[in-house]
Amino acid sequence: MPLYAAVTGGQLIRDLARMLGDIVWDATAGSATGTTIVASNTLAIGATNSLVIGAWIYTTGGTGANQERAIGANSISAGDVTFTLSTNGPSWTTTPDSTTTFIITRIRPTHLLRALQEAQRYQTQRLLSLLPVTGREIVIGSILPNNFDLFTTANVPDGLTLGTGTFTNEATVTAGGRRGLRLVTDGTNAGSVRFAAPRWGKWRGQTARLRVLLRASIASRVTIEINDGTGTATTDTAETNNRWEYLTAERAINEAATQVRFSVEVSSGAAVTVDMSYWYGEDPAAASHEYPIDVDRNLVGISDLWVGGLIGDATSQESYNFNQAFLPPEAYDIFEDVDNTPRLLRLRIGSEWNQRVLEYKGWQRQAELTGPTITWNGTPELILARAKYYMLRETASGEDDFARLREFRRELEEIERPEPKGLAVRLPHSLKRVQAQ
Repeated sequence: MPLYAAVTGGQLIRDLARMLGDIVWDATAGSATGTTIVASNTLAIGATNSLVIGAWIYTTGGTGANQERAIGANSISAGDVTFTLSTNGPSWTTTPDSTTTFIITRIRPTHLLRALQEAQRYQTQRLLSLLPVTGREIVIGSILPNNFDLFTTANVPDGLTLGTGTFTNEATVTAGGRRGLRLVTDGTNAGSVRFAAPRWGKWRGQTARLRVLLRASIASRVTIEINDGTGTATTDTAETNNRWEYLTAERAINEAATQVRFSVEVSSGAAVTVDMSYWYGEDPAAASHEYPIDVDRNLVGISDLWVGGLIGDATSQESYNFNQAFLPPEAYDIFEDVDNTPRLLRLRIGSEWNQRVLEYKGWQRQAELTGPTITWNGTPELILARAKYYMLRETASGEDDFARLREFRRELEEIERPEPKGLAVRLPHSLKRVQAQ
């Protein structure tokens, strides 16, 4: 059985069939029509019709992946084997081509996939196949959205308005090792990223502060602003091209204010690229802070919570990672939704932690194996052994089969036993708050 750093669902289905002694064919297509698929330049075993007539062909990758069809006939010519789909079933929904990989099995591939899915559910429930994940999520004390790791224009954080330009999350040019938000203006119009603070009335008579770590291709065209709607906004302007800078601005909010808006502004002219790694606006009234957690990471638990350096230090990786401190469990609560997935973090810590970045270590579910192109990043031997057990259990008949099944189950338990050690063994079943491992 091959070993993989990462494996697709199609590879797992193929290897499960091989473990069960059921694989008949494993090839890449040479060509195809709406009702055939051809394996080119192969051995002439296609003439042994008894092996393939009535068997199942399953496309595991490339064009038309994830199609399962019964075989009605096969023929061979000049080393090319042509498999014709059964007339009792449908034609290809998407016609395969020379990029398509496929297998032929006597066991229906859908059943193999279901066994793998059942094995995945078993292992997830027992915390055997979780992926460790570390993230830099929150600038403590800030009212502004700061997690751009998973930013898309289809899922813009509440209160954030994107002006003219192209917006993406930036993974290559980073500060403190963390993704930021990238704005590229169109070469004609001004660009902006603006955040309208909710419940802005609490700032009246208070000083609003904005801190932004950014990097601009044309520094003189980029400013940060605080605007309360009653006059000229307070601004700070970048000074150096293509270098991380920590910009700061403060404004005493007028009692007649009509808004409190924090923004990064780019004046019109030639295209400008701006990378924003952190931005921070202090909430003047909060005794505790609530922050959403990365729901797209599909977390099942959070372990270590710790605080990194000040956001102004993130221009240097060395200084950013210096002076870390773990948060004690009594300083935070993690709230979950109905499927026990962490969604909201509440902090009860003093203002001395403000402008520092809260980081976490957590555990993430594997992507659900819904088809052959899904990537599995766990231990393939683990899920294949469990899926094989389920397949054998479904087909066992007679005392000899059940004796072999009992022996295989004992072997399986030995395979699975060491997996949680050092990973998620201390996660409580409730998956509420997880203390440091």
